Amino acid sequence: MEQEKSSAEIIGENLPRETAQEIGEATLAAAQRSLLKQAVETGEHFAKDLKTTQLQFAEQLKRSKERGELHIQEKEFLVWEKEASDDWQRVQSAEADAELGAHERAEIEAGAIAYPNHDCDNTIEAQSGNFYFARIRELITAIEKTGDEKDLEVAKSFPDTAAEHLRFKFTPRDMLRDEFDTGDPSSTWKRVDEARNRAHNRSIQQLNAINGLAEKYGTTRLTFRNFRVKGYLENLPPAEDAIAENDRACLESYYTIAFKSEVARLTAKRRREASYGLY
Repeated sequence: MEQEKSSAEIIGENLPRETAQEIGEATLAAAQRSLLKQAVETGEHFAKDLKTTQLQFAEQLKRSKERGELHIQEKEFLVWEKEASDDWQRVQSAEADAELGAHERAEIEAGAIAYPNHDCDNTIEAQSGNFYFARIRELITAIEKTGDEKDLEVAKSFPDTAAEHLRFKFTPRDMLRDEFDTGDPSSTWKRVDEARNRAHNRSIQQLNAINGLAEKYGTTRLTFRNFRVKGYLENLPPAEDAIAENDRACLESYYTIAFKSEVARLTAKRRREASYGLY
């Protein structure tokens, strides 16, 4: 018994070959547009989920402080960090499915920014600074077993790069002016700002590199995601600029928590100098 033909096959037989091909191509294009739209919507959904996770985490931090804890306990923190990491991976996966470029990705990822004013102390990324020393020891131990001196040097580099940026934060402007003096106030302050920007970007690049090493050696990343650098006076599109500024603030909050003793020492030193009328 002859198999019954579908409507599409019957229509195809009665259409000129070129017309049928055009219809097929149009149908395929429509399907691709639908998949693209679906992937973008999926990315936006999980970016919004990540933002919600960040805000809920901040509420949990309040409860942790009310319990008299110095910071949220690691076991509890890891649950929140995994949820954030899962959301972030789903955002990245959706962007890859949609084959989006940098600008389109930024439009989605900007939706995950929990604090538009860049007050990032309560973010999951920043609070992972509480576990910096445990995570970096885990990584260094893993690298030492392989004897890779280059990777070991990178793993140990973050405190120095963070300290360089802290130097700009806590050094009085008059001292920075003298250090970078060109004889012209305008170019002097430009040199100061350029140097500060380089120090900030090096800190971000080092943290990202260490995250890469953690993945290479199977240890815990310092932060669940990497951060973006921003060039001195770089003019970025709004979404990309918002991400870069947020990431700069997150990085600073991260190492302020990771190196809280050193930051406290520098803060106290600066206050003493101010009270003595030195600066």
